[in-house]
This record gives sequence, C-alpha cells and structure tokens, in this order.
Amino acid sequence: MNKTLSPTQKITFSAMLIALAVLSTFIAKTINMGGFSFLRFSLTPALVIYTSLTLGPVYGAIVGASADLIPAFTYSQGEYNFLITIVYVILGILPWLLEKITRHFRTFLKKPLCLLWVWHGLFGIIVAIFYGNELARYEVLAKPRIGARPTILAIVFALDVGLCVGLYYNQ
Repeated sequence: MNKTLSPTQKITFSAMLIALAVLSTFIAKTINMGGFSFLRFSLTPALVIYTSLTLGPVYGAIVGASADLIPAFTYSQGEYNFLITIVYVILGILPWLLEKITRHFRTFLKKPLCLLWVWHGLFGIIVAIFYGNELARYEVLAKPRIGARPTILAIVFALDVGLCVGLYYNQ
C-alpha cells in the first residue's frame, strides 16, 4: 500500500487516523473499568500499529505521538508523562520494523524455526523474571486469591504458543 498512495493521500489518511486515535483516547478516559482506575480500554494502539504497517514508520511515529500529545494537553489538566509519548512513538515504528525483519526471515528460511526457538527463549526469560522477582509479589499480586501468578503465566504461555504457530504457518 505504500507505493500506491501519493504523499498528499498519506498525509490525509494519517490525519484521519490521528482524529480517530484522539477520539478513541477521549472515549477511553470516560469509560470506567470497574474498580481499577488505572486501567482503560482504548483502540489507540491498534490505530497506531495500523498506521505503521500501512503508511510506514514516520507516519506511525507521528500518529503515535499526536495520539498521546493532543489528549494529554487538552484533557489531563497538567498531568503529562513524556514516557508514554515515547512508548507511542516506538509503537509507531516497531511494527513496521518487525514486519520487515519477518519478511527477511521468511525469504531466508522456508519455515522460521530459529525464530520460534528465540520466542521460546524469551518466554523462558519472562518466566525466570516473573518467578525470580520480588516485585511481582508485592506490587500487583499482594493478595492472590485465585492464583494470579499461574493465571498470568498461562496467558503469556498461550500468547507465546499462538505467536509461534502463527509464525510457523505464515508464509
């Protein structure tokens, strides 16, 4: 899609995606997620990832930064965290980069088995950090009622297996 759009069309398309991302952020701030005031459901990251994959990393970074800065300066009454803006900028660049890297691996290998082993290694590192760190016991999981640590670990494992299956069959 990068080669079929003119620069004017890309700018227009990214402006519409910025408007949708800002609207999504404003709506997400009004929806309460139960007793968790720090959680919110937003489609903004999905829009930033879509922009990165369709228009490229520069437009993805611009949409990511704008999607965080516009609501932060208009709605938050002075509560601005520049680290979140950096995360959104990286979120606008990283999907494009990962798509290019996986495309390179798909042409290099018939089935990317070495990439699967890398993902399993990362899962092992996550498990080691998760169970070897005292921070996980005190911050989030102070009163585990239903076994929160195994539940989170099972979710991460399911995502790891799904990613590996997706990489194996995506050619």
